[in-house]
Amino acid sequence: MKKLGAIIFLFLPACASVGPDLSTAPAESWQGEFYYGDDSAYTSDAPAKIAPWWQAAFDDDRLNRLVVLADNNNRDIGAALYRVEEAEARLSRARRALLPQGSGSESYSRTNEFMQGQGGQRQETDVYTLSADLQWELDVFGRIRRQRDIARAGAAERLALYEDVMRVVHAGTAQAYFNWLEADRRRAVAQQNLGLQEEALRLTQELVNLGASPRFDYDRQLTQARLTEAALVQLTAARADALSALALLCGVTVPELVGLFPEFSGDSGTIDVPDMTPTLGIPNPAVVIRQRPDIASAEAQYAQALYQIGVAQAELFPQLTFSGSVSQTAFEPEALYDQESFGFSYGPRLNWNVFSFPQLLAEVDATGKAAGAAKMAYENTVLNALTETDSALAQLLPPSNGRLC
Repeated sequence: MKKLGAIIFLFLPACASVGPDLSTAPAESWQGEFYYGDDSAYTSDAPAKIAPWWQAAFDDDRLNRLVVLADNNNRDIGAALYRVEEAEARLSRARRALLPQGSGSESYSRTNEFMQGQGGQRQETDVYTLSADLQWELDVFGRIRRQRDIARAGAAERLALYEDVMRVVHAGTAQAYFNWLEADRRRAVAQQNLGLQEEALRLTQELVNLGASPRFDYDRQLTQARLTEAALVQLTAARADALSALALLCGVTVPELVGLFPEFSGDSGTIDVPDMTPTLGIPNPAVVIRQRPDIASAEAQYAQALYQIGVAQAELFPQLTFSGSVSQTAFEPEALYDQESFGFSYGPRLNWNVFSFPQLLAEVDATGKAAGAAKMAYENTVLNALTETDSALAQLLPPSNGRLC
């Protein structure tokens, strides 16, 4: 036993996980410079985290409160957070798989057997058993460690998706808010125009009655007023749609939202439109790309596919498990704790699926192809981010800083 233990603990430090490791170049290093970029126009080089854009661009307390409400109540954000916690729990389980696994049991059985050597009589026997089992798979070729790596990459992917959901909800909340402000302000203007047109229509009617104006002028003024009324109905509907969308993003009903923000139920045009910061800073695009959640998610998916190759390759090698058990067995409950009822067993077990090699090799090949597809998806995500950034720079930077073709 001592020799076996010495061999195991001397051999374990030399073990290495089979299969490839993740090795990707940083997304910002894929191109030396941005085609429409200008280093002199960037207001920051390497911030630890890009500041919330709605706070940097607008000084609007109402919008800030709406975003906080969405953070706390939006169902998509809540579901994404639960998925992050689920992935973290699975990672914790995968880590514990490296430790010895054990179980305990208690059993009772009664047997009734025909005893041939005792005059053909039947004998009943009661057996009471307490036992504890311990198994430890020595992860010589890294199968369990690769499963842990997969769980870690899965947790990273869920965290990136959570950050992406936050980004989408924040942008949607701000867009719905400004859509409401636009519809509200346009509705106020339409109401004012309709009042003026109704007054002009009344005056035109009086002129027609006096014979000072042709009937055509009245019909034209009437048509204009009716068109404004129709536009007012559409703007009222657009205002209601924007409020409904805002309530959904904030995770509350429309009455609840109006209760929290009574100004949404007031007359049109009573809420001031926030001013936008004249000079919105443009951070270094390489830093922004480094923080994009879609790239982080695609990279984590690629890592999971790579580590799955290691799991498949590890199945080609033997699995060494050390197991042991202790038990107390007696024919009477009172005798369970007697020294004579104690028993134990221990020893190593080697399992090697040598007759399943064709299937295992096919699985290795399949996981390799899946990793190739995940790599293409990751690279496509990076390329998409780079081209999107170049396009955004062409719109944000002054014409003198951007190229014409």
